[in-house]
Amino acid sequence: MFNFPYIPREAAEALQTKLTKQLENKQTNSQYYVFLVWGIGGVGKTTLTKKLAEDQKDIADFTMVSFGRTAGIGNSIKLMDVLYKQLPDNKFLGIKSFPSDPFKKLYQKYWDTIHELEITSSQGKEEVDPEQQKLVKQLISEGASGFAKFTPAAALPEATVKKTAETVVDTAGIILSEADRVKKLLQEHRKTKDKRELKELILEPLPKLTEAFLESCKQHNKPVILVLDTYEKVSPDVDAWLWKYLIGNANFTESNVYVVIAGRNNILKNESWRKLQQDTNFIYDRPLERFDQGQTETYLQSIDISRDKSTIKQVFKITKGLPYYLGKIRNRKERKENIDFSQLNQDIVSLLLQGLDNTQKRVISLSACCRWFDKKVIKYLVEQQQNLEFKNEEDEKVNCFEWLIKRDFVEYINGKYRLDDVAKDVFRQELWREDEQEFRQTHQQLADYFKKRRNEQLYDNSSPAQQHDNPRWRDYTSEFLYHQLYAGTKESEIELISCLFTSRYFKQDDIVKMPVEDIISELDIYSDKDTLLIYPLKKCLQEIRIAIDQSYYVLESESIPYELLQPFNDLKKADIDQALSRCFRYLHKLTGMAKFAGLLYKSKRCQACQKLDYLQQAKTEAEMIVTEDDPEFNCDLFLWNLGNNFYELQDYQQAVDCFQIAVKFKRSFSKSLGGLAES
Repeated sequence: MFNFPYIPREAAEALQTKLTKQLENKQTNSQYYVFLVWGIGGVGKTTLTKKLAEDQKDIADFTMVSFGRTAGIGNSIKLMDVLYKQLPDNKFLGIKSFPSDPFKKLYQKYWDTIHELEITSSQGKEEVDPEQQKLVKQLISEGASGFAKFTPAAALPEATVKKTAETVVDTAGIILSEADRVKKLLQEHRKTKDKRELKELILEPLPKLTEAFLESCKQHNKPVILVLDTYEKVSPDVDAWLWKYLIGNANFTESNVYVVIAGRNNILKNESWRKLQQDTNFIYDRPLERFDQGQTETYLQSIDISRDKSTIKQVFKITKGLPYYLGKIRNRKERKENIDFSQLNQDIVSLLLQGLDNTQKRVISLSACCRWFDKKVIKYLVEQQQNLEFKNEEDEKVNCFEWLIKRDFVEYINGKYRLDDVAKDVFRQELWREDEQEFRQTHQQLADYFKKRRNEQLYDNSSPAQQHDNPRWRDYTSEFLYHQLYAGTKESEIELISCLFTSRYFKQDDIVKMPVEDIISELDIYSDKDTLLIYPLKKCLQEIRIAIDQSYYVLESESIPYELLQPFNDLKKADIDQALSRCFRYLHKLTGMAKFAGLLYKSKRCQACQKLDYLQQAKTEAEMIVTEDDPEFNCDLFLWNLGNNFYELQDYQQAVDCFQIAVKFKRSFSKSLGGLAES
């Protein structure tokens, strides 16, 4: 139920009218299927989407998500599932022409197969070996990304025999790329063996699931409206799915589906969206502007606040024409709190903080630096400050945290507290303006805190593989990296590159992707006006963003598919080469796992005459990072990474050395290595 004030604006009315005409099939000059509304935070985009859903509920079925708020939409497959589950039951599913639900059926088939691959061995063993588990995890991750690396292929390499002076190695089953090993798994596993369509679904699920999603939506007796709010927080993979697989689907216009996108940015500035619009003219876009003084007055009257013209003018200046701030006035009035308009200055912060003491204001400023917070985080931050007490002197039962979570700009989303986006922007900017050093120091304190929490998740001798397999360790590493970047120290860029290399190696790209995507949604890294991030780090993110978004293709693949990456922000070969140059700039300063991974990737992106040298350096580094407690990790270093790469470069003696080291760490691999003679 729409139960808060709504003040019409020209752009909003135009979008509502155009959508209504499309839904009612009235004659229009053009056919639009995507409705885009964009504008700054607090201008009322979310309110508009709710108003659309309320006004059109009798003629359309709406399903809505908000990126950064709605749980369980981390990739495109999960997003389709959440969107579809929120739709009313399909009334046509019981009749003969639609005997089943295509999306529900195919979605279940996909996950049933994945589950079977996870729990049953392809080789008939009682337990699934770690290699198969890793391959299935990779299938899930890459299948949902929209850039499938495991496209169906015919034959696997036949067994070949290579000879060195003193060694003979049967390389069948060894010299396989990751894609080959995935295909081999599907060819051998009883669930997928000799089932071509099922293998294609598992290898490339997005096209097939999207097609089924559209088919199921078409069965509804009303048009289906997908509302995607806070789109500035969408991941590149989900964004690519939307324009490439959903809207770009040949059957999209026949599916009775429309899309409403609301966000801070005009997506038509992105090359991929701009080209889609040029080719189809599907998108109707309108920027949502601030209230003018008259609309501000109308809003105040709607909540029974009637003041003289000078007060209205003052409120208009303070709220900057943003409905979000007017909403805070409404909230305070509903709580019957006194609002002294005469005491408000020209700063919106004074409105949000009116009636609070200095300690309370300080706590809010600290919390604005957090992506999320709990009692431990707030207690830690307060204890780092001078002249701040966590407990209330008058009532020890009420502490800073308990007081903070009662503020109307604090949200509880997916089990965590956080300031809403607009309040976070305002308070953080205010802290930066008042004392940039304190702003960066607070973020450094948070980085140190999450680094400590991360290290508490593991035993002292945990291998890098065991670290990256731990979900809590990954979450805390993301938090650490987010705050380390805002802290802006000399080591921040090195930490970013280290995490990029290691997260790619262990195929846990979200460790870096998530915090960087949050930062990019919070500020414009291409604008000199945004100064929350220091200039060198903004420049770094500009240059390596493609390496973060598409780390496999930029860093790890045998060759860079420039033609595949070009549609993203009109990237040129020079842009990708620049990203690589920046990534490898501090290779000499890296240590441990990050250095090994960096050297491995550098060996794929250097001149042919340098490849063996970088691989040899990587081998030396690998010998220093092996651990007695994780033979599987050690074996992977020398078998799949070093051994295979030396073999491809025809340095067979080095390859055999690596295979022998791998066998030493994990004897169970000796069978798959075939007849390995000792040199």
